[in-house]
Amino acid sequence: MNRKILVIPLIVLLAVTPVLARKNYGYRFNGDVNHDCIVNDEDLSMLNGHYPSERGDKGYRGWADTNKDGRIDDLDMAIVNDNYGKNCWGIPDLNLDGVVDMLDLNIIIEAFGTQPGMEDWDSRADLVEPFGLIDGRDVAYIMDYM
Repeated sequence: MNRKILVIPLIVLLAVTPVLARKNYGYRFNGDVNHDCIVNDEDLSMLNGHYPSERGDKGYRGWADTNKDGRIDDLDMAIVNDNYGKNCWGIPDLNLDGVVDMLDLNIIIEAFGTQPGMEDWDSRADLVEPFGLIDGRDVAYIMDYM
């Protein structure tokens, strides 16, 4: 009888795990300053509100220090900008309009073949490994959502 009681919660946990991950109860990744599972203008605004500052300053907030070096500076801005448009669900809505469509695909096409430092590089389009190169794998990934 005790086994049945233990099995039911396990089944319930497995069933709700995708929902919990999607609602983002505690998951955070670099650049997601407000922990809402997407890096966007809200994160930039929150970071700007405490930029520049360092640990001990009145305006310093540890949650805005994305690289945890004790300073809210250009490096933190770079982390947010490099991850802008990314979300923890893996859904490639690159322009953040709520739909994965040709507009998102066009972001990848415009950056196709680029690497960091190149003129047309757009980190939003770098969706899959190998990271640091926008190629056919990034196109294939977004096509699965269209």
